[in-house]
Amino acid sequence: MLRGKERQAAVLRDFLATWDAHFSVLCTHLAYILHSENFLGVYQDVAFKRYQASVDKALAKFENVAEWADFISFLTRLLKALQTSSANYQVIPTKLVVAKRLSQCLNPALPSGVHTRALEVYMYIFTAIGVDGLRRDLQVWTPGLLPFFPHAATSVRPLVLDIYERFYLPLHTDLRPMTRALLLSLLPGVEEESSEFFDRVITLLDRLAASVQWPFFIRTMWKVMIASPTVRLSAFHYLARRMPKIEEPRELDVPLLGCAISHALRDQALLVRRQALDFLVTRVALDTPVFEQVPDKIRLLDAALDTVLRRDISLNRRLFSWLLGSDESDAAQQTYFETHARSHVAHMLLSAMQQKNQARRAFKMYVSLM
Repeated sequence: MLRGKERQAAVLRDFLATWDAHFSVLCTHLAYILHSENFLGVYQDVAFKRYQASVDKALAKFENVAEWADFISFLTRLLKALQTSSANYQVIPTKLVVAKRLSQCLNPALPSGVHTRALEVYMYIFTAIGVDGLRRDLQVWTPGLLPFFPHAATSVRPLVLDIYERFYLPLHTDLRPMTRALLLSLLPGVEEESSEFFDRVITLLDRLAASVQWPFFIRTMWKVMIASPTVRLSAFHYLARRMPKIEEPRELDVPLLGCAISHALRDQALLVRRQALDFLVTRVALDTPVFEQVPDKIRLLDAALDTVLRRDISLNRRLFSWLLGSDESDAAQQTYFETHARSHVAHMLLSAMQQKNQARRAFKMYVSLM
């Protein structure tokens, strides 16, 4: 039995050694690609070579990490090594490995003290390389940092937001490749309206929208809502407060908008479906140009009418407000329905009834609407 365990341990050691070897080769190739010609000469500088050796020596200590106190010791050594010569250079040696180790130190399973120290190292690096350095190495440092915020402790979140505000927002339109990742990182911060960071995250999202320009920002928001159910409620919280009056539907990418709302209407969470219907009532009313420009009206109507099968009063009230208009008089509601809704609803139900696998559900919708 003991030999079997020793054999497994040996296999594991060989695997890790092989993985580290491949990673080292990958780092070598990526380093060559990522460094511009202006920085190739730096690596031949004698002082920089000493600086790189100091950083490599600090990175080697990570191999001996066994408990959370070792992480803090490692990060302290790394920060001290970076402080020795970073003021003279706007580049971090062995930056791919440094970024990898820092991201590992942001593991949510580690204590907040480790996270705080890792974020301090991030802040020092970003200060050392400057805005231009971060712009150049955005894809090096960002993947390990952005996923951390949703899992950060309350005491650590201000540090993360400081990094976003001080170092990322000044990049302006260069943030476009990272906008989707930034939204996935920040939106969980506005899921609970009573959160102490709610207003600060809302403001940060406003500044992000201004940096990358609103049309691009809102298109990215629709894509995030389509692909990531976990942030849909947060997205609606933000849109309810900040989405301007729709005067030019083309800026919204209406096809993406319709797809995003259709996905939200079929979400398993009741609160998300409520928010989606509220959005239809306030922003995509049936008598507005926005709805007229939705290319797949059948899909949107199908997702909306499907809510009647949930047999939830709050959903039904919102759905009928969308179909019948805001006027409370029966005559006005009947007129609104016949003018703006009946043809779309009839077309959607008839299309579904003609499909064998959808006919039963369509008849249930029809009966529930009567």
